Amino acid sequence: MALLTNKLSISLAHEEFDGRYDVFEVTKEGKGRLSWSSRVFEAFGAPYILSILGQGGDDPFYILAPKGLVSVRGLRDHFEKSYGGVIEDENLEPADVATSLLPKQVPSRNVPEHILVQLLLNALFAGNSENGPSLQNVTGHLYCFKTGRDWVKKTKSGRNLHIIGLELKVTPESLLKANVRTFTRATAAGLIFDDRKKSEFPRYVVDFDGPTMRRVSPGESPEADNVFIQKQYEGKKSKIPFLKYGNRKAFANSKCGAIQEVVERFNETYAGMASISFQAIDDSRRAPVPKKLLKADYPVWFSRDEYVVVDVAKDAASRKACEFVADWLAFNEHLGARPRIVGSAVAGANNLLILHDKAYYKDLGIDDPYAASVLEGAACQHLTVETVQSEFGKLKEDSGMRFVVPKCLVEAAVKRDVCDGAMRLYDWSALECDGPLVFALCGPETKEEKKERERGKSPRRYSFLEVSPTGALAFYQGCSDNAVSGSKWDELADVFTSEWSYKTEGFVINAAGDIDAIEVTDGFPVPDLATIKRAVESIDWSLPKSEVLEAVSTLTEDPAVDVALRALCEWVSDIPDSLVKASKLNSLVVDAARMVDEKYPARRIRELMDARLEERFSRRLLTGVPRDKEALATTYEPIIKMHCVREDDSLLYWVSNFDGLSRTGRENGCVIRSVRSVNGENPFFTDLLETLVAPIARLGNASVLPLPFKYLREWMEGVAME
Repeated sequence: MALLTNKLSISLAHEEFDGRYDVFEVTKEGKGRLSWSSRVFEAFGAPYILSILGQGGDDPFYILAPKGLVSVRGLRDHFEKSYGGVIEDENLEPADVATSLLPKQVPSRNVPEHILVQLLLNALFAGNSENGPSLQNVTGHLYCFKTGRDWVKKTKSGRNLHIIGLELKVTPESLLKANVRTFTRATAAGLIFDDRKKSEFPRYVVDFDGPTMRRVSPGESPEADNVFIQKQYEGKKSKIPFLKYGNRKAFANSKCGAIQEVVERFNETYAGMASISFQAIDDSRRAPVPKKLLKADYPVWFSRDEYVVVDVAKDAASRKACEFVADWLAFNEHLGARPRIVGSAVAGANNLLILHDKAYYKDLGIDDPYAASVLEGAACQHLTVETVQSEFGKLKEDSGMRFVVPKCLVEAAVKRDVCDGAMRLYDWSALECDGPLVFALCGPETKEEKKERERGKSPRRYSFLEVSPTGALAFYQGCSDNAVSGSKWDELADVFTSEWSYKTEGFVINAAGDIDAIEVTDGFPVPDLATIKRAVESIDWSLPKSEVLEAVSTLTEDPAVDVALRALCEWVSDIPDSLVKASKLNSLVVDAARMVDEKYPARRIRELMDARLEERFSRRLLTGVPRDKEALATTYEPIIKMHCVREDDSLLYWVSNFDGLSRTGRENGCVIRSVRSVNGENPFFTDLLETLVAPIARLGNASVLPLPFKYLREWMEGVAME
């Protein structure tokens, strides 16, 4: 199977489109920022308007309407009567509004393709979708949500507290973005406001009977319980799993399930006029990538230096935690020997510092010893007492310390490499570089500089890591303010300041002076959703109990098997519902199989049931969607391991888990990154892909950036603490 991403392949029959719909482009006169009141477009307020799409700023917005039911004059009159056109920062009377917002009808060919698709998407779910994605924000965004408890959270009294929505947006590059948005009831007690005041947030009215969403209009006073703002509840980030396939509901409530439903409904509704699908990447554009992770040689890594456990908190709880950690480190797969427990960091050793978390010291009103516990020039890795305490009493095979301890050991080893100025966790010389490579990140920044960057200004301060062909590490800093008379690092900082964008993650410079910029994109890989949906439906079915009984009641000539079949028939008869679910029947078959004599393999009962179900109903008792080698190489290929694709003069790459897929699905998707050459040459980044599969930055898995960036960040954290 070819690789799929969220880039859409769009097919539009413009003659058919113009025969069914009218599109209006609305511009404005005056100096103010183009805006409008959503009251214009609320249900029955503007009949015949199917959807709208605003682009922000002074760009026009677009209106989609059925053919012949809306006119330019009618829109102008409607704007005036409904006080719809509001030009901010201008003192206009309502009668002036119609002359300030200027609608004109335009043929579909004159409208950008992505806007047409978004208009059709918004019209598709406008207010009457009971079972599918259903929250239509009539200000131009499409927020999909489900009415169940996975997406709508309620208080104990049953009041709607917050809504987790999935905003589906088609970008000018034809990428289908699917970002999670949270709307919380404006009067909820758990809302946290920082720099922005509550009154500055746009308010939305949610109608669950519609279901629709629109902005609250000026002067309107809806019921408080029905007003929501786009804000996280209690500062916690809401999440929708990327892909779940355990059953139909799990799939439908995942990002992939919602996206698949939207694509299917779009293509069914607009058949013959418009269709969308995920664009396949030509195999000829794929670049070779490492197929396996490098082996993590933990015993060698950990035996190079002495490790000590440092009791920073110096209380009974921390002492117990130190003893617990020391016992874990004594396992052969870790250190193989119990380390010393000391009272302060030791120069030349890898120090695991045990202290309480921030909240502990804040609640007591005493200073947090985190920064003071670090010994300059020593490798120091912190671990909180609270993290360790949660693992007391657990069996080794169930304990989270199986992951915490190796991670702490590796982090300490990385810090040791930084202190020694030599990369020892990875054989850098194996890359056979022609000369040193330089890696750069913006920062460290002051709070004010960080605020400036968040407001869109390019950072001026950068940190650099120069890695020699043998793996020697040298760290530097540069600032664009000193570019004229400063060092070469200041000059490079000036170059990066001009090249930086909010999507920039880092820069790499080779020995020839070529510069590659690594940037995040709005792209993400997509598995074969139609195939997954069919697979989910094949394992999550329900059949009439009477027909299932017919399938299981026929006996065989094998007495042992017939004992199990009689029991199975009795258990199915006792099911109170008229339908038998696949999961329930599978559980009963497993129980029945256990009754078979030992000399008969229990799988025979299952094989017998599979054969009968397939013959009668074309169903089988599958316990999960196929995730064998064939499925991983086709259906799920885009979301496992690593992929790199050449695109014009740049590279696209993404990294996922190398350990396959879990039984239930995948919580997180992947982000596609772009690498471009600042000098206009072809990127040399493919030479560094090997460093992504060193399981160091992400223990036991590949990382998304070359390994030296891990070392550079560790060094920057130390600089920031000084």
